[in-house]
Order: sequence, then structure tokens, then C-alpha cells
Amino acid sequence: MGRDPRRPAERLEIRRRLGHLPQTFGMFRGFTVRECVSYAAWLKDMPDRGALDAVERAVDDVGLTPRIDAKYRTLSAECDAASGSPEPW
Repeated sequence: MGRDPRRPAERLEIRRRLGHLPQTFGMFRGFTVRECVSYAAWLKDMPDRGALDAVERAVDDVGLTPRIDAKYRTLSAECDAASGSPEPW
């Protein structure tokens, strides 16, 4: 990536460019779909100003808009895979 993780500003750039896909989604089971995607936006240091719209677009992109406020644990296996999609914002 051409960045030095020992430098705070460059470490932040590295975090923004890296993806995150956990091996298990256990910690998210109590979250809603919206909360899971919002958490991912927070991990990426997405500015609050555009985060709400970006979250809704990301959820729509994977076809989960009708379930955006459903608990993550209620999703089917197919929805689990879609909500874990590492698509960019």
C-alpha cells in the first residue's frame, strides 16, 4: 500500500483502504441490519454527514432494504452472506 503503519495519518489511510469480513457474525446477532452496516461505516471512519445515506444505499445494493430494521439474527443464510458483502461504499 506504500504507507507506514507507524505513522498515525498513514495508519488511518491503511484502515480506510482495508476491508473487514469477520469469520463469524456472532457479535452482530443483536444488531439490526442498519446497525451492522453503520458499524462497518464507523470502522471505516466514514464522516457522519454522509453515513446515513451511504448505509441505506449499501443495504439497498444487497437487497435488504425491506429488512433494514430487522434483527440480524432473523436473516436467512442467504441474507447473512449478502450483509457480509465487502462491497465498497
